[in-house]
Amino acid sequence: MHIADLHTGIAKLVEATELLQEAWEETKLSWHDDNSRNLEENHLRPIFPSVKLAIDATNRMAEILARAERDCAD
Repeated sequence: MHIADLHTGIAKLVEATELLQEAWEETKLSWHDDNSRNLEENHLRPIFPSVKLAIDATNRMAEILARAERDCAD
């Protein structure tokens, strides 16, 4: 039994981010005014680097928790 499963959450976050990015790329084909550029620049673009940082940090935490779990099982 695993005490902390962070990989499921990471997978969901990756999937949701990819869906957002795909949906936005499709939306940009028909919506390209000042409002769309504002939305992309001020709200969407900042999300992707932050999500990557969160995923990287969560992966590191998952490794630490797995190691702790193994150590405690011994």
